[in-house]
Amino acid sequence: MIRFVPGQEKKQFTVLRKSSKRNTRGKVIYGYDPQKPVSSFLGSLSQASQKEIEQWNQNGHPITHTVVVYRCCDARSEDIVVVENRKFYVQGKRNPAELGFFDVLFCNESMANGLIGGDDNVNDENNTGSALETAQTNG
Repeated sequence: MIRFVPGQEKKQFTVLRKSSKRNTRGKVIYGYDPQKPVSSFLGSLSQASQKEIEQWNQNGHPITHTVVVYRCCDARSEDIVVVENRKFYVQGKRNPAELGFFDVLFCNESMANGLIGGDDNVNDENNTGSALETAQTNG
């Protein structure tokens, strides 16, 4: 029997995948549509250990948290997983035993904060582009 520390029990996560769309000027805009989730899974969220943080920083992909998924999930790098009101950008995925029983997602919470519902939202009705693109166009 697995004993959980309070706050690490199984929670329902939703996976959002990056999609693209062209704006009126033909530029491709990438974003995450919260209305079209790819899948969901049960997992346990925890802070990454100092060793894991250093290993991922050396590869140029900083992480803050890990999510242990019971059974396999559809999440992959560059996806966003959402639980309750928190969002996590997936930097990598590992199958520890290579048997398909568990997956470990290595995530960064701070990277996902501006990607959903912000200026880069793909389902923008006006399709005008991001604030960065507008600033670059205006000089």
